[in-house]
Amino acid sequence: MPRIPMANADEIGMVADASTNEMDPRAFSLIKNARIQDGSVERIQGHQPALKPPPSGQDPLWTLFAPLQQDNYWIWASPSKVYSYTAGGTHTDITRASGAYNAGPRAWNGGIFNGIFFCNNGADPPQVWLNPAPGTPLVDLPNWPAGTLAKYMSCYKNYMVALYITKTSTVFPQMVKWSHVADAGSIPTSWDVTDPTKDAGEFPLAETPGILMGQMTMRDANIIYKNDSVYAMTLSGGTSIFRFQRILKEGGLLAPYGMAKFNLQGEKHIVLSSDDVFVHDGNTATAILQRRLRKWLYANMDASTFQNSFIVINAAKTEAWICFPSNGAYYPDMALVYNYRNQSLTVRELPVISYASTGVLDDIMGAGSGGIWENDLDIWDNDKTNWGERSYNPASDKILYAKPGTNRQFYAADVTDYFDGVPFTTTLERDGITITGQDMSGKPIQDLAVVKLLSYIWPRIETDANLDFQYFVGTQEKREDEIAWEGPFDYDPKTERHLCPLVSGLIISIKLVVTTAGFFKYNGYDIQIGPVGSW
Repeated sequence: MPRIPMANADEIGMVADASTNEMDPRAFSLIKNARIQDGSVERIQGHQPALKPPPSGQDPLWTLFAPLQQDNYWIWASPSKVYSYTAGGTHTDITRASGAYNAGPRAWNGGIFNGIFFCNNGADPPQVWLNPAPGTPLVDLPNWPAGTLAKYMSCYKNYMVALYITKTSTVFPQMVKWSHVADAGSIPTSWDVTDPTKDAGEFPLAETPGILMGQMTMRDANIIYKNDSVYAMTLSGGTSIFRFQRILKEGGLLAPYGMAKFNLQGEKHIVLSSDDVFVHDGNTATAILQRRLRKWLYANMDASTFQNSFIVINAAKTEAWICFPSNGAYYPDMALVYNYRNQSLTVRELPVISYASTGVLDDIMGAGSGGIWENDLDIWDNDKTNWGERSYNPASDKILYAKPGTNRQFYAADVTDYFDGVPFTTTLERDGITITGQDMSGKPIQDLAVVKLLSYIWPRIETDANLDFQYFVGTQEKREDEIAWEGPFDYDPKTERHLCPLVSGLIISIKLVVTTAGFFKYNGYDIQIGPVGSW
């Protein structure tokens, strides 16, 4: 029987929607807790505590890294309070002096405007931190109109922009409201749309029946998302101040935090919509899950808590993590990972988090300046982080998880070989193999009616760690049958070249499971498989 290569493991990635019997032999049915980088499938890194645990009873629901004046702050919000944190310090309550907030689970949003931190939750007036210092409270946004609320607030050039407006209990879910232009280093002096001397204004995006869901800048435009359409807001140069143009006729935003911005040959947005995830540059949109993982994502996303989904960018790995609650979960516990450079798809487990954002993380394990020596869980020879590392390059910023609940915590992601001190499981699986040989051009020959014998597997694994690699081989008689797995077949890449499972069936599946801590790269495998008889 011939030796058939199943190499180039990085070229296809994970495909779960297509029939496994018809997939490219290089594709995987499952890549869990691994990623595709630099021509290989490689194991992800896990997470460990960062900052210090939130105060008792305060669930972190939203975070933002804020470089303000002379200090770098992590600012986070619970339903009732807002806190600031500096490296090696403590969580300081900066809630407004007038009392607690009334935020819902997906309510908080905000950013940095002219060097000033602002935040908003839709139930209270927008807040600003005019004097950023621990112990100095937030205040209501000066000049904001009384009796008015906004569900979403951001900034565009020297304007603040609010969406989904409520005026004295009357809700305008399609209204865009903007301020008068602000001077450098200051906040807007007016939101009065009746004052002809000011640039402040309002405009209803009523072309489609959908409601406003969020906004994010892209180059010279502010991209505004409804749940059924996408618009570009640009300076018009005339008396109307802004021009609004519908730029995408299909698609919209499924969840308030379901969008993110990345830069690859120019700025682009990745957006979680109701029927796919798409990437667009303001002109052209490309669906990235079609015929790959679209059905899988929406079948595994909880139908009642999907609006808790969000997207976070891991720029160092050119990845967008589409984080979502799996069936039965309230907060995201799984991420679909899209590498926007090589277009591969994989999945990773999450520790049940309400939100994640990126920024400088000097304080890992709560010690500041890179963490405590004895709390570094990685083996010295395998540790891929720099001691006392301080990163100010956005491409090297780390992801901060916010975990609510009984064991509320902040975690630094992609920094260790463990999930909070516990080894995790990586699974690489290829189902539905019906190969019986190769034709003269080397193309695999597939035959569903012939019983096959899988004699040998030659893994292509690179690792310096002492890991337990366990292979399982599964069989089916019909495509709709459950896979019957045999194994494990242990494999040590340092001492062995192949394994010999000797498993036969009409349809063959191969699964690699690694449960011990450590890093490895997987470049595919060869198999010896051939017919042993007709069914």
